[in-house]
Amino acid sequence: MQNLINSKNIPWEDAKPMWERLSAKWAQGIPNGGTVNVYLNNPSTSSIWDTIERPILESKGVNFIFR
Repeated sequence: MQNLINSKNIPWEDAKPMWERLSAKWAQGIPNGGTVNVYLNNPSTSSIWDTIERPILESKGVNFIFR
């Protein structure tokens, strides 16, 4: 998706909702109680990880391995 955004010069305010939908679908697809490797270094509290993915995964009892 990043290639599409870059090639079309889509501004972040338009791209963000696309990323949020994609990220939510990804998080919903992780099995309950599963494990996810997280490769982030000090993400912003307003990041898609903290506002979309993490809450969904936590509600599903997913374990995190921070790398």
